[in-house]
Amino acid sequence: MPELRIVSDTLWQTMQVRQDEIGSRSRAIAEGVVIAAKAREMGLLPISSGLCRLLVCGLCADPEHMR
Repeated sequence: MPELRIVSDTLWQTMQVRQDEIGSRSRAIAEGVVIAAKAREMGLLPISSGLCRLLVCGLCADPEHMR
């Protein structure tokens, strides 16, 4: 029903392309976060914040469980 459209086709297509670009960047960032977390678990990357060194496990008080 073209008569009910409130957005032009050109604008609609432009926004669809923009949403795809944003989605692909978001997926890339999410994948990078997962990869970095795995690397930290394996000890390949340092803990990202100095405050993380102050955290301890609430059950056993072991700081290693928080990494």
